[in-house]
Amino acid sequence: MTDRRSCLRFALIWTLAVAAPVAAAPLVVDEGGSLLRGIVTDQSVDLPLDPSRADAPRPTSAVAPVRLAPKKGEPAVFDGLTGRLAPLEFVRADVRPDLVWDPASGELSERGDVVALAVDRADLPGAADRVALIRRVRELVQRAGQTMRLQPDDRAARLGARVELQISDVAGRSVAVFSVDGIGRTTLLYPTKLDPTVIAAPDLAVPLDASAPTGTDNLVVLSTTGDLSGFVRSLRRLDRRRAAGEALGLLDAVDGGDLRVGTRALMVQP
Repeated sequence: MTDRRSCLRFALIWTLAVAAPVAAAPLVVDEGGSLLRGIVTDQSVDLPLDPSRADAPRPTSAVAPVRLAPKKGEPAVFDGLTGRLAPLEFVRADVRPDLVWDPASGELSERGDVVALAVDRADLPGAADRVALIRRVRELVQRAGQTMRLQPDDRAARLGARVELQISDVAGRSVAVFSVDGIGRTTLLYPTKLDPTVIAAPDLAVPLDASAPTGTDNLVVLSTTGDLSGFVRSLRRLDRRRAAGEALGLLDAVDGGDLRVGTRALMVQP
């Protein structure tokens, strides 16, 4: 895998919905000249799930199998493939799979929606971990949802378009925002090291520019009156790696308390 395979990268141009001015966040320039939020790391590395590492705890919640199917034919194309975190089940495309992969084109879809393009067979365990992570996120949303929306369109954006992530009712709360792409690569979007630990104003706005390549990312927002510094610190170490499984463990490790979680799937189109 190379950095060209990430389904969505967010160029940074951000503001905070707070009254007091805040120091500008550090900017990182990628090879194409885009300004990125986050830390650039070797995107080809898959970190091991090592319970002894503070940045890679195993999930405490049960992880259900993820069902993979080829777009056509028998699932023998997956012979020898093993999961990273989520157990894998191989089925035909007509047996309600979670993910459908086209070996010829590399297109990966979930419930009929394309989530990634040019996906290699070796990328599929990371994609399955993403499914497991988003399942858990949705469970937490049902328990206590965090209000969030994307403007101007809550579902899709064109390449190069500005997208503003609006998070409501977060005064006095710590906030963390990350994305996970179709093959399980996680990116910490908020906070940077210079962002405020606790939000002072009722609302937080994080403008982002959608950049190439096209695909679908899930944006995840956490807010709590508790401490998210450990979660953020560990997720920063995993930034831009295929670490959806590790992110699931980190999410389970967050003190429940008054945790609120929100998520949106954003498709970036040509």
